[in-house]
Amino acid sequence: MTKREKQFVMTGMLFGMLLAAVLYGISRHLNGSAAGQPNVVAVAQAQDNEPDPPSQVTEGGGGEVVSAVQLTGQEQQQIGVQTVEVQRRNLRRTLSTVAQVEQPETELASVSARVSGRIDKLFVDFTGQPVRRGQEIALIYSPDILSTAEEYRLALENRKRLGSGAEPQAISGAEDLVAATRRRLELWGLPSQQIDGIASSSKPQIDLLIYSPASGIVTERKVTEGQYVSAGESLYTLSDLSTVWVKAELYQPDMASVRVGQSAEISWDAPNGSMHGHVAFIDPMVNPQTRTASVRIQVPNPQMRLRPGMFVQVKFAIP
Repeated sequence: MTKREKQFVMTGMLFGMLLAAVLYGISRHLNGSAAGQPNVVAVAQAQDNEPDPPSQVTEGGGGEVVSAVQLTGQEQQQIGVQTVEVQRRNLRRTLSTVAQVEQPETELASVSARVSGRIDKLFVDFTGQPVRRGQEIALIYSPDILSTAEEYRLALENRKRLGSGAEPQAISGAEDLVAATRRRLELWGLPSQQIDGIASSSKPQIDLLIYSPASGIVTERKVTEGQYVSAGESLYTLSDLSTVWVKAELYQPDMASVRVGQSAEISWDAPNGSMHGHVAFIDPMVNPQTRTASVRIQVPNPQMRLRPGMFVQVKFAIP
């Protein structure tokens, strides 16, 4: 190898070593900036926007410095920062289902005829009509009442005709006949005023008034005027809707989450359409077609806000 060639090789080696040293220095400088100063840009921006210098927090024993940035309330609002105090509380999930309002089976009343006869007058003649307890609702003409009223009137005349001078046995028999016929009229439902009127009138009013045994809404009318009815035949069905049932359907996985006495929120599409009730009954049987069980919620309904047939939304709070 000539002297010129040796100089060329040495020059190339020196240039390579110098290039490697420069690259190594640049690499260390970049790695050190990424690892040791993660918040240089953030600190610089904070210094430009905030007059106070950022505070320095030292973590651990290694002397690692972490920069903290202070933000004003307006800056926090702009970037969407939200804070909340940590609290301990019970978490709940909501079980929602659709339910239907039904009339309560325990608040149904039937108005029936105590005696056979003809319906001469109906004072309540359409379904949905409200009725109060003791209200006159029908008038029945009965041949049985007519004949018994005539027997009662004759028994009174016989007792009066005997007077006090008759034999004690005859007087006692007349008294028993008067008491028996009067008792029969009372059992048929004639009021005392009407029975007393039979004694004072030669042609008394013998039509029987039917009174409502309970307050409620007429849900079924079974007779018409002029119709003949038998003793015990039902004339009306009444339903007291001051309390209603809300029946919800639950699927099998949700049945174990609901218990009797549990509170439930009921809502529907109406102004102030919300109220609360309590689970009163859970059906022990599962519908084989829908695979659901009925849950009955009993709800006070003083203002008729809920009506049978309405669909509502029911929510159970499950802990």
